[in-house]
Amino acid sequence: MPAEVVNVQMPVLMTSLRAKAAGAFIALAAGDALGWPQEFPRKRLGRQPTEPPSTGLRAWQRRGGGRYYPHAERIEAGEYSDDTQLTLAVARARRYPGTGWYRALTRAELPLWTGYERGGGGATKRAATLWAKGTAPWKSADVTQVRRYFEAGGNGVAMRVLPHAVFYAGCADPAPMIRDVIMDGMATHGHPRALLGAAGYAFAAWVLLRAEDTLGYGALVDGMLEARALWARRWM
Repeated sequence: MPAEVVNVQMPVLMTSLRAKAAGAFIALAAGDALGWPQEFPRKRLGRQPTEPPSTGLRAWQRRGGGRYYPHAERIEAGEYSDDTQLTLAVARARRYPGTGWYRALTRAELPLWTGYERGGGGATKRAATLWAKGTAPWKSADVTQVRRYFEAGGNGVAMRVLPHAVFYAGCADPAPMIRDVIMDGMATHGHPRALLGAAGYAFAAWVLLRAEDTLGYGALVDGMLEARALWARRWM
């Protein structure tokens, strides 16, 4: 992998890492608040699906409640969705030592999230509901639920990997981070596509957090392709 992209032996200054981590969390929430109104035109109220995307924060109305409780939900300007909610949930869980973070995520954060989620995907909501009952989604007595779990290959896992990248940014070996990302992902999604995508996204975030210089155009993509044995082939 090109040295300008990542050097696994490179020490990371903690003061710089703290600033990068803070910026990454703020940017994630801001991007979520900007992008959420642009998603799923059929769930927006009061806007035409052909209306061009906006680059400003604004209040909007979202069609929620599904088939049995349809209602209009007002989203204020700057409010974020489940992507940021779950990123913060993982960050809180990461405060526990060892593998305690996984227990905190599956026994506390995901069950509690069912009470305040906004815009959550079907796979994550189904898994969180089962965790609230003390059941892992792959152990559900409902064979349909198990099948849907193993077919869940969306981006719900990739959206919440930042805390793992921050936690391991000072580590020269990304292997422990990838292991934890896979564990995290398996809590809600059972398809390899979801897990592999999350591993790649986490590796990219880890590289950027450790970088000391501005990367050249396309350097991150080229570097990830060259380093795929670190984040993909060893794990899938």
